[in-house]
Amino acid sequence: MTLLARARATAVGALRDGALEPLASTLHAVDAGGVGFEVRQLRSFGAKTRGSLAADPFEPPWPAALLVEELGEHHALLLNKFPVFPDHLLIVTRRWQDQESPPDRADLDVSFQVLEAVDGLWFYNGGRAAGASQPHRHLQLVPRASLAGIPLEMRWLAALHSGQVDGFDFPHHVLPGRQADPIRAALGDDPGPHTLIGTRDVTIVVPRGASSVDGQPVNSLAYAGFLAAKTPDGVAAVIRRGPFGVLAAAARTTAHPAVNTTFPT
Repeated sequence: MTLLARARATAVGALRDGALEPLASTLHAVDAGGVGFEVRQLRSFGAKTRGSLAADPFEPPWPAALLVEELGEHHALLLNKFPVFPDHLLIVTRRWQDQESPPDRADLDVSFQVLEAVDGLWFYNGGRAAGASQPHRHLQLVPRASLAGIPLEMRWLAALHSGQVDGFDFPHHVLPGRQADPIRAALGDDPGPHTLIGTRDVTIVVPRGASSVDGQPVNSLAYAGFLAAKTPDGVAAVIRRGPFGVLAAAARTTAHPAVNTTFPT
């Protein structure tokens, strides 16, 4: 059985038992400069907010209903309890590691092993100001099979040659995919809030300044072309500013300031 097949089998049981609580959403397609951004109004956004208040949900022992498999001695692969996309996976550290810090070499290596087994979109919300909802370190992966496409993927790939993603008018790095050392070098030891997102072929690094724009949440998935809104008015606010404007407003343009990194307790 493939890793994706195991994840799907686990999801079937978790849904049956009520351990998995998908977030209902309404999809809006928004064109921006020829890119078909997806804006999802999260109709059940409040359920995730309530769930995130629990004491460290990533501390072992992990819920058996959500555990896909243990990844060596230091990580585990879990289902995201509150997915927007099907088969959304979390790569969680066994011991406490701070989500405000960048992933270490071991975190990246095991994530790329999962990405090798499950082709898809991997990402890291580097801190509360980058959209993280939990302080215990976890990387994430959405299988390509669960996506209709990755709106900004072609621009990412073109940027491997140009060095800049067309439409990203803010600081960012474009790196070859699945290479831990260049990612670590781009981040440094104290990068401040940051987005990491990519595929097997390319990785994008974006220094972050805000986790929301016009009151709407912005996590790392936004930099792949997947935006979120809480209400119909929130969708209108995203359209009014424009998707690329939202990305720019959530990015950081100067040396990282002191930010509030307090997580819910």
